[in-house]
Amino acid sequence: MEDIKEIKRTKEANKIIANLILVLLSLVAFGFGGSSYMNVYLMFGFIFSLAIFTFSTEKIDKEKTKELLLFSIPLIVFALFSSLSNFWFSYAGNSLSGDLISFFGILSFFLLGYGIYRCRDIKLSWVLYAILGAIALLVSISTVCSLSRYGFFYLIKYSGNTYFYDGVYYSIGDEMELISGFSSVKVTLDYGNVYPFVLCASLLGLLFVNPKKQPVLFFVILGEGAIGLLSFVLLGDFNPLIYLIPVALLAGLLRFVKLTPLTRKTNTIIGWSSLVVFSLLLLVVFVNAIGGNYFANIPLLNKIFNNSLLLNKINQIINMTAIDYASKSFNLLSFLFGTSSSAVTAWNGANNPASLLSINPAVMEFIALYEGGILSFLGLCVFMLFVIWGLRSLIAQKCQVTGEAAIIILFMFAWVVFVSFNSSVFPFIREKTTYVSPFRRNGLFYIVIFFAGCCFKPFWKKDAILAGEHSESATDALKEEKRNEIVL
Repeated sequence: MEDIKEIKRTKEANKIIANLILVLLSLVAFGFGGSSYMNVYLMFGFIFSLAIFTFSTEKIDKEKTKELLLFSIPLIVFALFSSLSNFWFSYAGNSLSGDLISFFGILSFFLLGYGIYRCRDIKLSWVLYAILGAIALLVSISTVCSLSRYGFFYLIKYSGNTYFYDGVYYSIGDEMELISGFSSVKVTLDYGNVYPFVLCASLLGLLFVNPKKQPVLFFVILGEGAIGLLSFVLLGDFNPLIYLIPVALLAGLLRFVKLTPLTRKTNTIIGWSSLVVFSLLLLVVFVNAIGGNYFANIPLLNKIFNNSLLLNKINQIINMTAIDYASKSFNLLSFLFGTSSSAVTAWNGANNPASLLSINPAVMEFIALYEGGILSFLGLCVFMLFVIWGLRSLIAQKCQVTGEAAIIILFMFAWVVFVSFNSSVFPFIREKTTYVSPFRRNGLFYIVIFFAGCCFKPFWKKDAILAGEHSESATDALKEEKRNEIVL
């Protein structure tokens, strides 16, 4: 009798925690209270990540725990070196407690995502409603604030126009309103557009949802995604929609390309080949940036690696991280653990040293480089590869992609694509020296990490089903997964 009562109490506690997690995810996605409240949410995330395992009615499998730990190693490396780095130690107003909260917060949201996988009291569709609904509310209020000031299609009508405020000229076509904290602030388009962009990307997930079988999911996602698209249309900002092309291509591949033994082999060959080519190109970029423009006398290579606006920013970031400006020598500590927040660079013989403010880094992965050093950069890149390989294994095992899984995959991919080209670390128009990291107290980043935890799959483990060996145990495992509505 006591055992039955204990099980009931555990189930009730699990339900309460599950609903509190939904509230937490909504607050983080909306960014309620601004960055000053984000540390509080991270601490609650840490508490809930422990509680969801403590009150779980399932036994903790040691083998799964080991797999989770191995999968998390690159994320742990990234979280450690991006949080406890030279950059943040030298940043004015930063504290060690904030660094530790950032470190544990990243890992906590990954564990929360994995915990949702095991929790039977939350459907994955509820998680999507909470997160996308909060983002849709944020976009709706911010769009109304922008339109109330300048009117419909103002980014087209007033492109190139300026206004005068507090002794400074500002361009109307370079700003939008965004709710930050408990007020509306003017931010750059790159910073504000990521929210409606991920909503638009979720619309592509409807290719995987049958409106007759899942009408609620279909129409809720349709409404929330339409808010993002409507925001772009009403403001007259269509440039971000270009980045939907790779997201749409991924959606098409997941929807229409069936995974057969031949396509799996082809995907493996293409994947490894792309990884090798990309790694070699990345090595060339690093050597060129650290060495001070090796390709200056080779017109073609000079044009490719030095004259591109995006690559020029990357070259400056790498040089700033690896080369000490005063001595012009290689700085190993800075390269390993991140550069100072006040560092400058004179890459390619520039007369005036460039700071982070003048460079305005736009590439998310290389922001991780100067914030946490090469170890942080590699940890982030390897973790992204782990997630991709894990998703590939998961999709191959199930031979199909559900609507919820598709929306999550496209959400993560859309965020990575957008911030890999349009990160804005100085987003506030009237407070241009205020630094905002894409990894620290950033709600969308924590949501992406949470989704990565939801999609956890040890890609190195060959499942019997994946290998085509339909044993009795494998069949039972598949039935168990289908019974659990949370599983992707």
